[in-house]
Amino acid sequence: RQFLHSPWAPAEYTLPAGHHVNSHVLTAVYLIRDKSNGHLIPYNNIVAFTLIAVLRLGLVKQLKERAYKLFVNLPLYEDMAPWNIVFVGPLLDYIDYDTRDKTFDAHVRKVYQIMSVLMNYKRTVKDFEKCGDKGSNPYGFSLVSECVGKKFTGPCDDPELPVPCGDGQCHSDYISCLRATVEADEPLKLSPPPAAKPTAVQSGGAMTWEFSRDGAVGDAA
Repeated sequence: RQFLHSPWAPAEYTLPAGHHVNSHVLTAVYLIRDKSNGHLIPYNNIVAFTLIAVLRLGLVKQLKERAYKLFVNLPLYEDMAPWNIVFVGPLLDYIDYDTRDKTFDAHVRKVYQIMSVLMNYKRTVKDFEKCGDKGSNPYGFSLVSECVGKKFTGPCDDPELPVPCGDGQCHSDYISCLRATVEADEPLKLSPPPAAKPTAVQSGGAMTWEFSRDGAVGDAA
């Protein structure tokens, strides 16, 4: 928190986030994100240097190896590009303004199994002849938007809902989209199965009884 002291009145004014007094001039320091309609990220205190800046300036081998070990031991965040990693003193930290509150260590441990789910599910949908063209997603990742292309193209820029779906909505993955489009169709009406008939089969002098989901069939009960 900074205070602006007025030379004309005995008063103090709290500066807005990202504003600083520089040579008696009020200066705003912030970033503007390309994909967020002009959303400003204020710089209140400049206390760190980005990893990409330090790497481009050059580090001796020993310091570079040390920085790498610090990096791989950080929690897993969504956007760990080198401009979102900073040196704060001798340590590394993650600073992305929008994604720093959520980590993905537990999710990444299951990534192979999740990819297996998506791949095998697609195979069965194809055998039903229900798999259309591949859809889109902002980064073009495989297995995320299979079978659901063309009907609605988005945009779907929210990383939690990156897949355009034929129902006109953005979904988390193509399976969610397929389920939504099936539910939007007329409900499938199936006739109930016929009642089980009691049957008993003679087997070597003993009676072998059949069971239905309601219990023993015939006089076995």
